[in-house]
Amino acid sequence: MGAEVTLAVVGGGIAGLAAAYRALEHLPAHRIALLEREARLGGKIRTEQSDGFLLEAGPDSLALSNPWAAALCRDLGLQEELRFAKPEFARLYIKRDGRLHPLPWGIAASLQETLRALVKSELLSTAGLLRAACEYFLPPRREPGDESIANFFSRRFGGEFYRWLVEPLAAGIYGGNAPELSLEAALPELRKMELHYGSVLGGLLWSGVDHGAGRSAPAPRIATLKGGLERLVKALEQRLRGTVLLNSTGVTRLVRREGRYALFLTNGGSLTADAVVLATPAPAAAAMVEDLDPALADLLRTIRFAPSVVVSVAFHEERIGHGFDGYGYLCPRAEGGPVRAVTWMSNKFPDRTPAGAVLIRASMREPCSESLEARGGELVLRAVLAELRGTLGIRSEPLFWRVHYWDRGIAQYAPGHRGKTKLIRERLLHHPGLYVAGSSYDGVGIPYCIASGFRAADEACGNPEPVLGRPGTGVLAAVPERNLVRQADGIDGV
Repeated sequence: MGAEVTLAVVGGGIAGLAAAYRALEHLPAHRIALLEREARLGGKIRTEQSDGFLLEAGPDSLALSNPWAAALCRDLGLQEELRFAKPEFARLYIKRDGRLHPLPWGIAASLQETLRALVKSELLSTAGLLRAACEYFLPPRREPGDESIANFFSRRFGGEFYRWLVEPLAAGIYGGNAPELSLEAALPELRKMELHYGSVLGGLLWSGVDHGAGRSAPAPRIATLKGGLERLVKALEQRLRGTVLLNSTGVTRLVRREGRYALFLTNGGSLTADAVVLATPAPAAAAMVEDLDPALADLLRTIRFAPSVVVSVAFHEERIGHGFDGYGYLCPRAEGGPVRAVTWMSNKFPDRTPAGAVLIRASMREPCSESLEARGGELVLRAVLAELRGTLGIRSEPLFWRVHYWDRGIAQYAPGHRGKTKLIRERLLHHPGLYVAGSSYDGVGIPYCIASGFRAADEACGNPEPVLGRPGTGVLAAVPERNLVRQADGIDGV
């Protein structure tokens, strides 16, 4: 048998890096091994620089209203490198019938402001507004069990409200299909409002979510780092010097022998560990535990990932002929077309482009993303240019363009997801010292991946204290209620 360590973390994305970093609080560095199949660490966090442009191949920002990412940046000494999104452009639009309509609620709007804006908006018809208002008077569904976001909002607020408001926001976060997205996993507080107050509007009016009459909620802090998000990866990698870092090394299978775990590696070697954190996408973890626990492998395989295509396109500013007064816009599925969202990156983070240039980022809809990638990047570019020409009137040829494709882009939390993750963790109890982490389970954004890595490391090292509020971590003491916007690191177009 090969090398021996106390803890092996499999997967060098942000969840695995966070787990290894957290484990340093409990173990000597040389007793920790981090294994990553690819040559580089960071997973989908990847920054590229070209001719003065800074591109993000994966997520483009961090939601610092969530405590975990903010605390980790502080612990790593990255506070001075944070670059916040420009607040004067903090507007989002939704496309309907070829026109862009302002999202009827501001990033920091109170409930009263939101309702007034929704009434004034032309995004919904009068009939759609009246149907949405009827939500207050509809009886709650008393039957237990999860349902899709599509079913919940169509049932409570009507199909038009769902199609033109909820679906594009949900797709912007999860990148997939809202009819297949679990309400219980993504927005559990809305179901609680329905049951407790009789309606969601009633819950918003009476539960204090509005932060007080006439006052606005604090705006989410959307940020990046000087030099891009990969700076976070590099800072973690620097802190992990002294650990056993095994790049270009995957795990083919995992077995338990004499109270320890044997990991068989893609390079033909092996590793023995007292505890293992599987910080890979659930389907990849399934292949590793097939021999150990076929039932656990079957559960892990049912968590699906949607492919993702991100397209970055640059233009000469003077040739576009106009500016844009927001962060971007969302394209509902009902509008049609392969583009899901467009972000005007030059407004969101101006220091990502050289003077006189504009950088725009588009993300493609599933399943279009998979077929477009298979047929070549030029086809993807043509689809994006057609969208920009038809909606924004941009007819200029691009300075340059890049396409980034992720086969396993974003985890899809189907109805019943929470019950499934509960079963997975129950199966893990049969295998002491084996843990899972990452976006497959409790949240798709970078902060939730960080938290899951912290939690798994604490449990693996025999210190299952709460992730938040631990001494020495600098992490805030309270977890905010998750909602549709806070779930990820800014929806596409925000």
